[in-house]
Amino acid sequence: MVRVQLHLSEDEDGWLEYEAKRLGTSKSALVREALQAFRVQSDVLDPDSPEMQIVGWIKSDDLPNDLAENHDKYLMDWELERTGLA
Repeated sequence: MVRVQLHLSEDEDGWLEYEAKRLGTSKSALVREALQAFRVQSDVLDPDSPEMQIVGWIKSDDLPNDLAENHDKYLMDWELERTGLA
């Protein structure tokens, strides 16, 4: 592991100390867990990811009646259109 120095406010350090004691772990372990959770969330919510680009693609009043049955087709059509291969 690499040693990193952080600057925290008194309040942040106090909360971190309290949570570490409450959970029976170290402050460093809590910071690592929080960083990992943030990384996972950031990966999921990457606005450039295809998964996030599709958000808002279809407006609720434009939903096809067969979306549930043919979602793969609609996703493929969207991807082909997005990449210019349609």
